[in-house]
Amino acid sequence: MHADIQPAYPFSLLNGLYQYISVEALHRLCIYSGLIGAAIYYLISMKEEDN
Repeated sequence: MHADIQPAYPFSLLNGLYQYISVEALHRLCIYSGLIGAAIYYLISMKEEDN
């Protein structure tokens, strides 16, 4: 998504992850990860209320 970052700086100036997946796929991954995390959070909070 961002061509100007250097994730391994100062060890490497390369950005090997750039364009590894499309921006659309990255957005979907973020949305699905958030939904899964929210579901896990909700299930844990519901389980703790029962105790």
